[in-house]
Amino acid sequence: MNVGLVTLGGLDPSGEERTIPVQRALVARLARHHDVRVIALHQPDAPPVFDLDSAQILVCRRPATLRAVQRLMREHRRRPFDILHAFWAIRPGMVATWCGRRLGVPVLVHVAGGELVSLPAQGYGGARSWWGRVLAHYTLRHAALATGATAPICLAAARWAGRVERVPLGVDLQRWPVCPPRPRMPGPLRLAWVGSINRVKGPDVLVAVVTELVRRRVDFTLDVVGEDTLDGFLQSRVASHGLGDRVRVRGWLRQHELHAMLRGADLLVHTAWHEAGPVVVLEAALVGVPTVGTAVGHVAEWSPGSAVAVPVGDVGALARAVEALAADEPRRVALARAAQTRAVAVDADWTAERFLALYRDVVPS
Repeated sequence: MNVGLVTLGGLDPSGEERTIPVQRALVARLARHHDVRVIALHQPDAPPVFDLDSAQILVCRRPATLRAVQRLMREHRRRPFDILHAFWAIRPGMVATWCGRRLGVPVLVHVAGGELVSLPAQGYGGARSWWGRVLAHYTLRHAALATGATAPICLAAARWAGRVERVPLGVDLQRWPVCPPRPRMPGPLRLAWVGSINRVKGPDVLVAVVTELVRRRVDFTLDVVGEDTLDGFLQSRVASHGLGDRVRVRGWLRQHELHAMLRGADLLVHTAWHEAGPVVVLEAALVGVPTVGTAVGHVAEWSPGSAVAVPVGDVGALARAVEALAADEPRRVALARAAQTRAVAVDADWTAERFLALYRDVVPS
C-alpha cells in the first residue's frame, strides 16, 4: 500500500530531537511493509528530503501549506497514493483532504491536539478563530474517516465527521521498556510533571498545587521535564514561591533519560486545560507510575480505576488527590497496575495494525 502521511512535523533525522516518539513509532511500523512518504509542513533544521526508519520524509519550506499541496500532488503523479493520512485536522488535514478530493484518494484525519477547542485565556485552540473553525469543518466533513486518541476527542470530532474511530497513539515498547509497579521508597513522595511548558499545560496550576501541598505539609519533591516556551515563567514562579528546594525544572530530556526519571517517580501529576491524549500518561503507566490530573484525555477516560481525575483547573481538588494517594499505598499500586495493563494493550504495534485495518476499510478494493 502507498501511504501519504501529512503532518506538522515531529520527524527529525536524529530520530530523537524535535521528534514526536509515538509518531515516529507509527511511521516506522507502517514503513516495514508499505511505501510511506511523509509530507512535513515544518521540521526545523532538517534537510528537504531524508529517510527515517525506511520512510521518506519530505520537508516543505514556506509557504509550507502551498508547498505541501504542490509536493503531495507531485508525489502522487510519481507514484500514486492509495490513502492520505493527516495528523492534525487543520493545516495537515486541509492539505490532505483538498488533494484527496482532486486525486480521488481517500483521506483519514487524526485529530491530534486542540484543533476543535477554544481556550482564549490560554491562547490555545484552533476553534478560537473563524478560519480555524472553517478549516476543521472542511477537513472533517470531507475525510473518509476521522480518528482521535481518546473518547472525549472523538466525541468532539463527531459533530462534523461522518465516521469517527478511537485510536490511541501507542508507545514503542522496544524503545520504552515496561517496568512493573513498585512500592514507594522511603522518603518524600516523588512527583513528576512532563510536557511542553506552555499555557495550556497548566504550569500556573502546577505551581498553585505545589504551594497547596506545602501548606498541607505533604513531604514531596517534584521533577518538571519539558521544553520551556514561556521564557522562564515556571522557574520564576517556583523561585518567588520559595519552592526551589522541592521543585527541579530539568528542561527537555532524551527518551532514555525521561524513562529513567519517570521510573523513579511515585506519581505523575497532570495539570493541562486540554489534551487529546496525552502520551505521557501511557509512558508513565508503562514504567509503573499512575497519574493524578485534570479530567482531560486519557486521565478522564481512565478514571477512576486506572487514574485519578479532578475538574480542570481545580487546584484544591488536585492537591487533595495527591495527598490522598500519598497516604494510600495499596490504592496507588492498584492504580499503577490497572494503568499499565491499559497502556500495554494499546502499544505502538497495536496502533499501527489498527490504522492499517482502517486504511483497508476506506481504500477501494
